[in-house]
Amino acid sequence: MTIKIPSNKVTCVLGHNGAGKTTLINILTGLYEQSKGYAYIYGKPTKENMNELRMHFGVCPQFDILYDELTVRQHLCLAHRLKALTYTESDIDNLLQMT
Repeated sequence: MTIKIPSNKVTCVLGHNGAGKTTLINILTGLYEQSKGYAYIYGKPTKENMNELRMHFGVCPQFDILYDELTVRQHLCLAHRLKALTYTESDIDNLLQMT
């Protein structure tokens, strides 16, 4: 099966329970490695380019994902690290002051 999703568009994946929606998202975000076939984002294979590709997309889960063990500061640091963004303590302080 081939799916082509246009650039610069918000895309929704719908289907009944067990259709493979979560598996598809997990493969496209690099949480799962595909067992067969190929996945490409911006024409680049996900297997070889996942770190680079993660910089160009995001996923909005159905529920908020917050970890009880982490502080707000630690959540902000984690989000920056997941996107491979450089940051300083003062950057995080500035974000915390915005709330």
